[in-house]
Amino acid sequence: MKQLEEAAQLNPEYEAAWRNLGDALVLNNQAWALATSANGRNRDGVRAVQLAETACEETHYQQTIMVGTLAAAYAEAGRFEDAIGAGQKACALAASRGETNLLEWNRRLVGRYQAHEAYHEPK
Repeated sequence: MKQLEEAAQLNPEYEAAWRNLGDALVLNNQAWALATSANGRNRDGVRAVQLAETACEETHYQQTIMVGTLAAAYAEAGRFEDAIGAGQKACALAASRGETNLLEWNRRLVGRYQAHEAYHEPK
């Protein structure tokens, strides 16, 4: 997001950056809901992975939240090794940016994935 903000400041006409970020955020939110819904009928791990991968591609796998969502989607789809890898990448991104809350959150989630457990929102 910081890179997109800088691009927009350098060139205020650069609306495409904001559109791409907005599109990626929408995809990310949909993926999170499909991966982590408290209601099992609303979960779809395969579709969550598709949406989360697209959001990550749009942001070049550089947004902690989106990579974390991808990890949760992989876990819901039963792809725990991929979930662990994506979760560790989310931790590395968070650590490099000083995002301490996201770092701790993703560390906890990686522990779940290592135990072959998906994360679901509380009811």
